[in-house]
Amino acid sequence: MTHPAPGAAVPGTGRRCHLVSCGVAALTLTAVLASCAASSPGTAETDRIATTVAAAISGQRQASADGLVRAALATQAGTDTRLVVVEAQDLHADELVDPRARLVFRVHLDASGSGLSASEPVTACYQARFNFYGVVGRPRRIDCPAGAEPIVPPPLAPVARVTLPSGFEGTLTETLAGLPAGPSAEEVVAAVASALPAPGADPNTGLTNLAPMVDATVVGSDVGVSLWAAIDRDCLLGARVDGQVSVGSPSRVQMQPGELTCDPQTALHLSDLTQPH
Repeated sequence: MTHPAPGAAVPGTGRRCHLVSCGVAALTLTAVLASCAASSPGTAETDRIATTVAAAISGQRQASADGLVRAALATQAGTDTRLVVVEAQDLHADELVDPRARLVFRVHLDASGSGLSASEPVTACYQARFNFYGVVGRPRRIDCPAGAEPIVPPPLAPVARVTLPSGFEGTLTETLAGLPAGPSAEEVVAAVASALPAPGADPNTGLTNLAPMVDATVVGSDVGVSLWAAIDRDCLLGARVDGQVSVGSPSRVQMQPGELTCDPQTALHLSDLTQPH
């Protein structure tokens, strides 16, 4: 670049250039050019995909960077391979707001359209950091790491499922009917737990299933009991109110977050529950 000599007229301005002002102008122009040269490729659509995926996996509090990778690959963009993860790193975090994982997304869009509406293929990379609450800020464009390959996270180790025994309603009815007049909550839990059949093996994993969580409450002479399989959100409730036994399961809709809870207090009002239309 040729700079005007001190005191010479600056082309197109009609003003003369002083040494200091010319130096500042040159440095500013150099900084702008460097910034432009350092910008990373991407489009509004690749920005949208990266931001959407980061927001989608923010609601799933994963224990590790690998967990976030699995969540990202399970999104629509991850499933159809528009988005892959090429870097995943666990970070040290002292506070909940501190980043605890770093991912690099690579988003690729093929060429599309024709004529004036045609778009060229584009590949863009984004860095995103996640804390306990989700993505920190928004994913930002970066240059794609050279030679980076899509990450395939290791498979999750199988875990035993918690299951409700099929056809246990009749047994629960008999158990509640056979309780003494004034049992303690501990006695109710023990009676129901002992009536549960031994869990069987899961044919998919070969692991032995776990028994549901049993809880009970006693209010005067009334008894409420709940059996809860959290992962599948299966719930069985039983109550003995005024000597009358009732057993039933809330619908899946009623067991959604923010609706009913599977607990003994809900069981005491089992007769008031109505199935949704």
